[in-house]
Amino acid sequence: MGGSIEWSTRTRRQEDRFPLRGAACVADPDGDVRAAIGDALRRMGFAAHETPSAAAASFIVANINLEVLVMNAMLPDGNALQLIRQFRRAHPDLVIVALAPSVRSVAPVFDELAHFAGADAVLGAPACIETLCETVAQHAPSHIVSPHEAAAPQVPPVTVQAAGGG
Repeated sequence: MGGSIEWSTRTRRQEDRFPLRGAACVADPDGDVRAAIGDALRRMGFAAHETPSAAAASFIVANINLEVLVMNAMLPDGNALQLIRQFRRAHPDLVIVALAPSVRSVAPVFDELAHFAGADAVLGAPACIETLCETVAQHAPSHIVSPHEAAAPQVPPVTVQAAGGG
C-alpha cells in the first residue's frame, strides 16, 4: 500500500479516553479548524478523531463506531456529497454535520445537495464553534447527549474558516 494516512486522536484527560458520548470524527483540510472543532467535541464528551483527508475519514467511519462526523465540503481527495451519501447508507444513526464552502454562489446549492445526500445539518463557513456544538447537541440521540448541555456555553466564541474559500 502506498501513501500514508494522516489521522490523530488527541487524548488529554482520562475522560477523553473513556468518553460518555462515544466517538466523533472531524474531516477538514485546515489544521487549525480541525483542532478547534476537535477540542470543542472533546469538551462535549466525545473522543475526537481528526483527519485532513477523505480517505482517512472513510477508514475511520468504517472502523470506529462513530456518533458524530463533521466534514468539510472541500476535502482535497474526495467528493463530500458522495461521502455523505455513502456514510448515511452505512450508518443511518450517524450525526453528519457538513461544513459548506464559503463561496456565496456555491453554498446554497451545496446546502440543498448535502441535506439530500443525508447530512443532518449544514453550517456555512465561517462556522461558529458554539453553533456547531449546539447543532451536534440538537441532532445527537438523547442517550448520548445529556439534558444539561454545559459544554457549549463554555466553548469560547471562535470562528473557523473552511478551506478553499473564495
